[in-house]
Amino acid sequence: MVKEALVLRFSDLLKSVPQGIRRCPKANCRRLFLQARRDAIYCTRICQSVEAAARSRAEEAGAKAKKAARTARKNQAALDRQGRLVARGSKRETRKASKRK
Repeated sequence: MVKEALVLRFSDLLKSVPQGIRRCPKANCRRLFLQARRDAIYCTRICQSVEAAARSRAEEAGAKAKKAARTARKNQAALDRQGRLVARGSKRETRKASKRK
């Protein structure tokens, strides 16, 4: 009897919330909650804030990695240009020295 009443109450509750039941996508939470708003994704504001901060940190780390890679490429290109200039200079010096003799 109690079980049937509970199931009936639960079904009434589900009918009253058109969006239904969702599971919180936060890895450590995963709670079931009634989605009272169409745009509700997380069970609480805390879970939403923690996930937003984690996304922000991940994006920031990705941007830093991109910038470091770009800087490394620029530095390598500068070293390559410098090496070519030194190599050209040494060839010129050897040509000049051979012409002098």
